[in-house]
Amino acid sequence: MINLTGSVTISAGGITTQQEEIDLEAADFSDALMWLKDGKKVARRGWNGENQFCWLVPEGQYPARMEAIKGYFPGDLVPYGAYFALKNAQGVVVPWVPSVGDLLACDWFVVE
Repeated sequence: MINLTGSVTISAGGITTQQEEIDLEAADFSDALMWLKDGKKVARRGWNGENQFCWLVPEGQYPARMEAIKGYFPGDLVPYGAYFALKNAQGVVVPWVPSVGDLLACDWFVVE
């Protein structure tokens, strides 16, 4: 959940309203998940490796490349479900599952 730091006044089209200001330094995994579902890349300030980030890969299919699986799926297209991918500190992309520490952390941000 995004932490709120106070309220700001917003005026548009003759309508004035009070809206809470968001503290982007305290975004938790629910915020990160929302951003991931919106197609953004996210990372944590607490991660050790530089230039690491993750994103949501939507379900899809890819051509079978290994002999072990060729001929098993129709058209040799292997279906896969959605998953999180991580570009790690070594520059390699791997499937990723958030740890308990990641799920409880409040240091998530969107990578531009």
